[in-house]
Amino acid sequence: MMPTQAVIDGDWIAYTAACYAENEGFNWLEERINYDLNDLGSNFDRVAIAFSCSRADNFRRDYWNLYKANRDKREKPQFLKDAMDMLHDKAEMVVERPRLEADDLMSMLLCQGWCCIAIDKDMRTVPGWHWNPRKEDNPVEVNEEDAAAFERIQMVTGDSTDNIFGILGRGEAWAKKQLNWHWPSILQENRDAFNNPSKRYVEKRDRIINEAGINDADEYFEAQYKCLHLLRPEEYDKETGAITHTFPWNV
Repeated sequence: MMPTQAVIDGDWIAYTAACYAENEGFNWLEERINYDLNDLGSNFDRVAIAFSCSRADNFRRDYWNLYKANRDKREKPQFLKDAMDMLHDKAEMVVERPRLEADDLMSMLLCQGWCCIAIDKDMRTVPGWHWNPRKEDNPVEVNEEDAAAFERIQMVTGDSTDNIFGILGRGEAWAKKQLNWHWPSILQENRDAFNNPSKRYVEKRDRIINEAGINDADEYFEAQYKCLHLLRPEEYDKETGAITHTFPWNV
């Protein structure tokens, strides 16, 4: 049964509204936010809006200092802060935690039976009810097997939008052919690619060593996992903020 509670990616709503207002004028900012909130939340009894911490405070940078570094100098929409403030004021329920991204917060609510409303493909690594309004008319349910398979693909391909490299020289087409691989095989593939990169990927491997300070293939793989994996409730202590990762290849 589809959930009656939904969590919306506030970062996405704010960014979209700010871009819209930049083109149409500031007076349109509130109207766009109201439209999105009413349109997305009308079918749910309770709606929360999740917001990310600042990029500099993100826990993922503890393990991979290049995480989203490709975005650091990107100019933000003029009215982004106004949009964020307005969303905070209008939200029925705000969800945010120090050092966590909206994706982590939505992931934990997904695991508790909420529906996730977002356009980020990374969310599909978490089983549960999802709705991408840009591609789907209604929410769809992602099962555990499909979510786990997509996470393995992500570990192979990385995510260029977040500056996560994945296994050097292994793309999505290659990854999909290995869907039945177990983690030990994927780990070995990463070791081979890291220790003996093709000429095309030597420079990227050198960036990992010189800029990220990682010179071990397994340490690199773990860092990539910590960046790509979205936190589950049992991996985050609300009282202390402590984060515990359980690597699936060790289970």
